[in-house]
Amino acid sequence: MKTLILPVLCLLLPAWNARAVQTEKFITDSYADFSEGEAHGVTITSDGLLKLGPSLIKVAALPVSTSWAMVRDGKQNVYVAGGNEGQVFKVTPDGNVIEYFKAAELQVSALAFDSKGALYAASMPDGKVYRIDSDGKSSVFFDPQQKYIWALAFDAEDNLFVGTGDKGKLYKVSPLGKSSVFYDSDETHIRTLFFHKPQLWAGSEGNGLVYRFDKTAGEEGVPFVAYDSPYKEIKAFVAAPDGSIFVAAMGDKTGGNITLRPVASVLTLPPPATPAPSLGLQSAKPKVEEVPPAIADQPGAAELVRIQPDGTVERWWTDNEDAYALLLQDQHQIWIGTGHKGRLLNIPEARQVNVLGQLEADAVTAILPAASDEWIASTANPCTLWKLQMKPGRTGTYESRVFDSHGTSRWGAIDFRSSNGFAKLNWETRSGNTYIPDKVWSAWTPLDENRRIQSPIARFIQYRITMETGAKNENTDVIDRVDLYYQPGNQAPRLSHITLTPVNFEIFKTPKPDVTIQPFIPGPSVANSRNNPPKSLIESTEETPTNFSRTPPMQQVRRLGWRSATWQSFDANADDLDYDVYFRPVNSMQWKVLGTHLSDSFISWDSATWPDGEYYLKVVASDLPSNTPETARQDEMISEAFTVDNTAPVIHFKPMEETTQHGVIALTVSDTISIVDQAEYSLDGADWRPLFPITGLYDSRSNAFLIPISDLPPGDHHVVVRASDSADNISSETLLFHK
Repeated sequence: MKTLILPVLCLLLPAWNARAVQTEKFITDSYADFSEGEAHGVTITSDGLLKLGPSLIKVAALPVSTSWAMVRDGKQNVYVAGGNEGQVFKVTPDGNVIEYFKAAELQVSALAFDSKGALYAASMPDGKVYRIDSDGKSSVFFDPQQKYIWALAFDAEDNLFVGTGDKGKLYKVSPLGKSSVFYDSDETHIRTLFFHKPQLWAGSEGNGLVYRFDKTAGEEGVPFVAYDSPYKEIKAFVAAPDGSIFVAAMGDKTGGNITLRPVASVLTLPPPATPAPSLGLQSAKPKVEEVPPAIADQPGAAELVRIQPDGTVERWWTDNEDAYALLLQDQHQIWIGTGHKGRLLNIPEARQVNVLGQLEADAVTAILPAASDEWIASTANPCTLWKLQMKPGRTGTYESRVFDSHGTSRWGAIDFRSSNGFAKLNWETRSGNTYIPDKVWSAWTPLDENRRIQSPIARFIQYRITMETGAKNENTDVIDRVDLYYQPGNQAPRLSHITLTPVNFEIFKTPKPDVTIQPFIPGPSVANSRNNPPKSLIESTEETPTNFSRTPPMQQVRRLGWRSATWQSFDANADDLDYDVYFRPVNSMQWKVLGTHLSDSFISWDSATWPDGEYYLKVVASDLPSNTPETARQDEMISEAFTVDNTAPVIHFKPMEETTQHGVIALTVSDTISIVDQAEYSLDGADWRPLFPITGLYDSRSNAFLIPISDLPPGDHHVVVRASDSADNISSETLLFHK
């Protein structure tokens, strides 16, 4: 339970006369929230607290950008393989940096000490294993004739095991240099080696397999796959006193080219008093034990699993950041060096994670114990050595993520919940209109005496906290929650997708009594809008307070001469909207009112009262129902032209004497506005029969037809013809004739 004191804070927000545009706030109160920011000298706990983190002291800056491996000798000198010129640097306890060795190859990828204190360095590509004596003299110790050398590890008899690629071979080399292929895997690379007496553990890249060799005495080994990771690469191992092995894995298993990442150092701890028994070879796959999650258990960029002495596999952590280095601290807590902004994570137990701090680099590539309660970490980009002390530092800085208000906003105050022990808390903010903070953002500006934000009106904002603790420095001072208040500006509504529905239908929200109805769902526009909506209308994120107008449940009923239109609207402030609708003929510039103050996004009207012709509709959306007249905004959109045709086609029979002599009745069907699209006839009261134009196509406003009468007997007859146009206007004519 968090026992916290809430500081009294009066929120004095700017007066703003708006009803729907409410004061809102960004809340930061959980691990997920705080971990999106950057913590320098500040720890983020798994239960969502900010407090001062371990002291971070820069030991040395190396003249290269990348560190590939790191080891330490008995005199507390640290050796770092770094850069792309085959260099190994020696860093003395006082921070002096010396170039200790330089290989002929581009990179030194792995380092290891034998029991006599000689340093071994593996190079690549097409590299070798060099032996470097304490006086700095070097010689080639082993040439595996492989493209890559990834890992080195010595057993108790000073036999050197060498993990290589791209053939996935594991070599064993005696102290005298005699070598053998200890294991020829089906993997692409053997990336990581780790001794936990008496077992040798190896991690592959390709299928992400964890091999366990229970015996290493012979020239060839027989492994057992202890774990088949869902990740591509096994990155690091560390052993716990109870015999458990922690494994870090990372990378997309679906394929791709090899990535030259730093190889993590591994730390072997003394075995427990009663060693865990060897399980020997097994045929069954290890059981994976699931634990109720305390943090999200979604696959990320990397994972940490625990392989227990009985072979059970338990996932402890997964996240969207690479895991480069592992270290066991205080008997049971795992430290992970990541490739996400140089973060150092602490995993105290399964599914719990703390951000211990963030180094000034892109990645933490290795972690080694240095002295009591001190550790050494190496980083890449830049390549730097840091000393970590568990005693909390006196100061630290937390910088929040970028908050997006999704429009120009006014900033209010910052409220927070904390313990009452910080000697000093400095709050600052900066704002801008680009998502990535850069030189076009405002400068960091302190809050005023009421903790009101002084940064300019903008869309994006960040806050920064500088913490200073008191003299006792007991690390009990915490920040539990931060609320940043803001008020979005009123944004104009946006209209899109005006749809003219089929002719001769009325739509309405609720069924009318005593009429046959059928469901109606507006579809793609029959007449597309002339105004393309701005791109910003279709750009939204989960945090956007969107309000797309939802067309209410509607019904339609057929009514001759009636027309209907629907539209879609969007309001970023979630305002209530009303609509005014206007119309005009295409050959006129004067808009006339069709409907006003509509609350629904559709309209129906009787177009039988309109003259035939082409028309436009204009819809005007206003957010006045949720705002004052001074702050209300509106948008308008004009439809494509559509046709109003209330006149039925004209049927004209040609003179009988010109056609009956040929055994037919000739006629034309014409329309002034619409295409004639259907005709049929009935002879002497018989069933209706379809008529087809002489051309065979209904593609014109005037069509000619022939009705055959050669089979009729002599005498008096009559024929009825009816026709319709594309506006569903219907006409009919009757002809009496004698044959």
